[in-house]
Amino acid sequence: MKIGVIGSVKEELENIRQALVQTQTIEIENFRFTSGELKHKKIVLAEVPNDTVDIEKVTELLIHTFQVGQVIATGLAGAIDDELSPLALVIGNSYFDCQTKEEFPAEDTLVQLFKKIYPSAKVGKILTVEQFIDDTHRKQELKKVCHAVAVDCESARVAEVCAKHATPFVSVRTITDNANNQAWKNFNNYEELAAEKSTDILLEALQKKI
Repeated sequence: MKIGVIGSVKEELENIRQALVQTQTIEIENFRFTSGELKHKKIVLAEVPNDTVDIEKVTELLIHTFQVGQVIATGLAGAIDDELSPLALVIGNSYFDCQTKEEFPAEDTLVQLFKKIYPSAKVGKILTVEQFIDDTHRKQELKKVCHAVAVDCESARVAEVCAKHATPFVSVRTITDNANNQAWKNFNNYEELAAEKSTDILLEALQKKI
């Protein structure tokens, strides 16, 4: 079974790409995919532009063109749960799109797999919004209405496509900031370290468990 991996952080994508062997880079509709192997597992790495405008299309290509059997989204997120701090790991068990007000589930076996690898990870709902959250008042509004642990710009949009095609999905995120008035400062301070951590966790899962 092929495993699809979706990411948008340059450093993280390059670290994953370097871990693969027998790689082949393929461009389809201006999107870059890298196929390869890791511990005899077939991996297809999808690179998503930073604006994530076409992330649904990228997910469709993974499922239909590359015929992956499951999809893992990796990357960064802001903390909604006040107990989380930068470099904490979050595993989404559901994904709420704040624009469409739709919620999509994760594949529980994948959630439990990552939780077993990283027992201290926080499991909970991840929100997807259109913009970076750097306002304390906005964060409190989201926390009150949605009861989520973290917020990003991609997970629910990937989850929607995967749900439509009955493809198992999980999103694993490393916290860079607390989605408050200091968010951009913290993001810049922790982005590189958070990307390294996300890569390490993902590669361990791909090598040992999935």
